[in-house]
Amino acid sequence: MSHFELLSQRVEALLDKFEALTEERENLRRLLVEKDNEVEQLKAKVVTHEQEKAKVTEKVDEVLSRIDRFMTG
Repeated sequence: MSHFELLSQRVEALLDKFEALTEERENLRRLLVEKDNEVEQLKAKVVTHEQEKAKVTEKVDEVLSRIDRFMTG
C-alpha cells in the first residue's frame, strides 16, 4: 500500500470520526437543553410547594392559636 493510499485511508477515518463526534455533540446539546428545561420546571414546582407549605403553616398556626384562645379563655 502506498503512502498516499495509507494517508487517504487515515484522512477518511478521521472524517468519519469527526462526523460521528459532531452528531454526538448535537445530540448532547439537545439533551442538555431538555435537562435545562426540566430543571427550570422543577425549580418552579419547588417555589410553588414552598408557597403552599407557607400557607399551610400559617393556617395551622391560626388554628392552634384559636384552640389555645378557646382553651384559655
